Amino acid sequence: MGKETEKQNDLLRSAYSIAQRKGKETNWSAFEDRLREELLSQSGLKVTTDDEQLILRATCTARTFKYSKSFAMKEYWNKRKQKEKDARIAL
Repeated sequence: MGKETEKQNDLLRSAYSIAQRKGKETNWSAFEDRLREELLSQSGLKVTTDDEQLILRATCTARTFKYSKSFAMKEYWNKRKQKEKDARIAL
């Protein structure tokens, strides 16, 4: 078995173990970190990347990404409109 397959199987075994315990006595932070690393790795990204857009693409479903993208765009346009409004008021 290759190293990548072994890492993936280990992660699946951890998920299965968590499911059996119904999430009790789980180090969620460590498990989340391992999942994030694996998802980034499978997407061809470095685990150390800090590009939020790339992380989002690698770690969420297409539907969630589409929603977050539309939310981010609304937030961007709202901030831009507020800046323009503030600039007009300053005149």
